[in-house]
Amino acid sequence: TDAEIAAGLRASPEMGRVALFAIETKTPKFASLGLVYLTRLTSHDALDPGSFPAVASALRESAEGGDEGVQLRALQCIMAAMQAATVLASRETVLQLLEALLVMTASKSQAISNTAAATLRQSASAIFEFVAATALVAAASTTEQTEHAAA
Repeated sequence: TDAEIAAGLRASPEMGRVALFAIETKTPKFASLGLVYLTRLTSHDALDPGSFPAVASALRESAEGGDEGVQLRALQCIMAAMQAATVLASRETVLQLLEALLVMTASKSQAISNTAAATLRQSASAIFEFVAATALVAAASTTEQTEHAAA
């Protein structure tokens, strides 16, 4: 199943390292390919949680880069990451991704600036939905524990 494949990929941290190496070359073509690969991994929730800090840092650096194509790919990757529950559960990673978005909203390129602003709005919505869902699960768990204790 897809969940089993994602779990297998998460268990292989080297899968994300390949993308990070491509991004770190600072060559627009390789960086774009690395970002596409990261986007796919994050959209399937298949990224190793241990690699989140390195990924967030690479996305932050891509946000500051001068190549518009790389910045657009970084925005796509950030949006995919903000949809993944494992990423949203990492407060530090979320903060770094939001910081990258804020940097891109100040871009001189109108396309980057507007896309970053839209991605920031969508990310905020995804964060609030995640927090609400987490609170519901916690409330249900507390209620269930209280009922078992009373019985």
